[in-house]
Amino acid sequence: MNTCAQFCGMSLVVTLLLFCLSHKRLMLPTEKSYLLYLFVIFSCIALDIARIPLITYHSTLWITTIIGKMYLISIGGVFLSLLNYIITDLRGYNQKFGSRIFHKYLFLFCLTCVSILVLPIEFVSSNEHLNKYAFSKGPAVIVTYCIGFISLLIGFDCVYKLRKQLKTRRSISISMALTTFLIATIIQYYIPELLVISFALALGALFIFILYENPDSKLDRSYGIYSSMYLKKIITRYFKLKQKFYTIAIYFDHYSERVSNQKIRLEIIYYIKQNRGVYCFNSNNDGVVLLFKDKDLFLTCCDKIKERFEEPWSEEQRILSPWIICLRDTRYIESYENFEYLINDTIKNLEKSQKFIHLTANEIKAILRKQEVEKKIVSAIEKDWIKVFYQPLYSTKEKKFTSAEALVRIIDDEGNIVPPFEFIPIAEENGSILKIGEIVFSKVCALLKTNILQQYGLEYIEVNLSIEQCSHTELAQTFITIMEEYRIDPKSINLEITETASLKAKKTLLQNMNILMQYGTSFSLDDFGTGNSNLNYIIEMPVEIVKFDKDVTQNSFVDAKYKFVVQSAVNMIKDMGLKIVSEGVETKEQFENIAKFADYIQGYYFSKPIPTEEFIEFIKKHNTNNVESDNHATN
Repeated sequence: MNTCAQFCGMSLVVTLLLFCLSHKRLMLPTEKSYLLYLFVIFSCIALDIARIPLITYHSTLWITTIIGKMYLISIGGVFLSLLNYIITDLRGYNQKFGSRIFHKYLFLFCLTCVSILVLPIEFVSSNEHLNKYAFSKGPAVIVTYCIGFISLLIGFDCVYKLRKQLKTRRSISISMALTTFLIATIIQYYIPELLVISFALALGALFIFILYENPDSKLDRSYGIYSSMYLKKIITRYFKLKQKFYTIAIYFDHYSERVSNQKIRLEIIYYIKQNRGVYCFNSNNDGVVLLFKDKDLFLTCCDKIKERFEEPWSEEQRILSPWIICLRDTRYIESYENFEYLINDTIKNLEKSQKFIHLTANEIKAILRKQEVEKKIVSAIEKDWIKVFYQPLYSTKEKKFTSAEALVRIIDDEGNIVPPFEFIPIAEENGSILKIGEIVFSKVCALLKTNILQQYGLEYIEVNLSIEQCSHTELAQTFITIMEEYRIDPKSINLEITETASLKAKKTLLQNMNILMQYGTSFSLDDFGTGNSNLNYIIEMPVEIVKFDKDVTQNSFVDAKYKFVVQSAVNMIKDMGLKIVSEGVETKEQFENIAKFADYIQGYYFSKPIPTEEFIEFIKKHNTNNVESDNHATN
């Protein structure tokens, strides 16, 4: 009997199955579909082996026919399971394409099964000493060959069309398997007594195993834990299937406690892996991430790991203090990108003394909201959705609006305004405030260039400088370049700095201020009266205007002591020859009282911050008529 190739193939498949089943697996969709593929090949080869003696020894015809036809059908099943393996990972990327191909082939497979069952099959055998063989022929076999060639074409077509989504190694391994099937099919078609298809099926499965599905290939060989690539895969799968999981992330300080000693690191990982039911992954950021499906095991490991790191490691008796972040609420996390951002942002903002943390639901929501706002900032910069709103300043001397404060606003994809208190701190933290500041300044200069506002008595526009802008050494040159580009009078720009900015980058700020003042630009001290404010800032900073914060304005009306302090500050500021802007004026009573000492008044009593077009119309209407302040309220 010519069954040597079949038994070799069976040995290969059994070895692959035992290896896969004996190793710890992540049970990713590709792993499951590959196991199914192996089992189908196993069944196909088993049927092939079973039919050979039946054909050779002329056993009962109906039994031989059933086994022979089942073998032919199983070949189609192998191709169906391979196609399922090809498109398994792609359903997330191109679900319609994958499902369409699979269902078309499933229909073809069912049609093949019916044809094989209906059509006749013949058996040929020889039991001569030097010429032993046994094989099938006839219409049912011809149909199987035809469907086999069609299946191979479909397989190659899928690999080609999905080459961008398929991993390179996976694409190569599948192509090698298909090529092996093709060669074996051609050989057996022309030499039917040479039964090589079963061995070719096993050989193709071996190629896929070696290049992609070997469980050990998913491990970081240095430490015996899963690589970071598979961390992304498994978490993405959990989110896609809405499966609940729990995480402990252990990261080491890159500068002081980086675990460079492999022996200590191996000891740490060995201790972690002692807990059954824990999936352990390497991380790109010099750390280890643990995944749990069981909440009780997760909570137990949190306590055990925290306690273990309080003790020394290895013979060196080193006490390590990594950041340990426990995540037990994943309902707000929707992607691996969310997960990665959550961990990285938590590490970045943890205090040096804070090494162990359980993230609460509110903390998770806050961090993910931060990520969402960051995306909106990037989108707004790219799509020019950064807008400038203006809030007019009323001159108590001129009895009209002579200036305005430019305020940045960001529009999201749905046309909603992102609150400044949300995006400004985030933009300052990630550095995008520098780009936003340039865009705002350019838009203000573009408006001033039209000369529309100057025609109606507007003398200058106030532009806020963030803390990051104030500490940027190229600020002055950048702003001068923009003003020269739009050819505007530098006296029409007043830049607002804050007390916080003057504290953080005093030297750089003063250098920028001196350069810009020499160019002709003036400065204001914004938010006076907040934080650790005192008059020293006014003395040290070469400003022309001091802006009283809204809280200062409001408190002076409800607290007699506060009013006395404000009045004293007003007298000293006036004696220095500086002007005062009072922000946050909302009522007629406040206006009448503040107008006695303030040079400029700003607040909702006159107008909220409004878009450019509305602001131009506002100035046209109110400054043209030059009406009294009582008639200026536009609430």
